[in-house]
Formats: sequence, C-alpha cells, structure tokens
Amino acid sequence: NAFDYWGKGTMVTVSSGKK
Repeated sequence: NAFDYWGKGTMVTVSSGKK
C-alpha cells in the first residue's frame, strides 16, 4: 500500500540521516 511505501521511505531517510 501507499502507506507501506511511505513508511519504508521514511525509515530509509532516517537511516541515511544517521549515517
């Protein structure tokens, strides 16, 4: 679903930010 895609995108963004 769109929510799943948005959630995954958020997680990726957060991970990249921490790195």
